Amino acid sequence: MSSMEIEQIIAQRVTNAIEAITIYEERTRVTRGSMDQVARQGAK
Repeated sequence: MSSMEIEQIIAQRVTNAIEAITIYEERTRVTRGSMDQVARQGAK
């Protein structure tokens, strides 16, 4: 395996990790927003 192939594999894995983190953060933000909305409705 050449160093170029290794670099491409590493770059792809980094890209995949960044995408996974982005998806996690988005889901966390949406969930937190939903929980806040439920809490506000419960406080009425």
